[in-house]
Amino acid sequence: MQQATAGQPLTPRVQKDVDRRQAEMMPVIKEILDWNKLEPMDVRV
Repeated sequence: MQQATAGQPLTPRVQKDVDRRQAEMMPVIKEILDWNKLEPMDVRV
């Protein structure tokens, strides 16, 4: 996130939005990157 904002601090409003979006996306990312789902593909490769 620091790279995306070029190191500039976020306003509290923007930080709250970033935190909310991150909380929404984490379950999706965890599901996509679940090793039990990725392992069979990794083994084939």
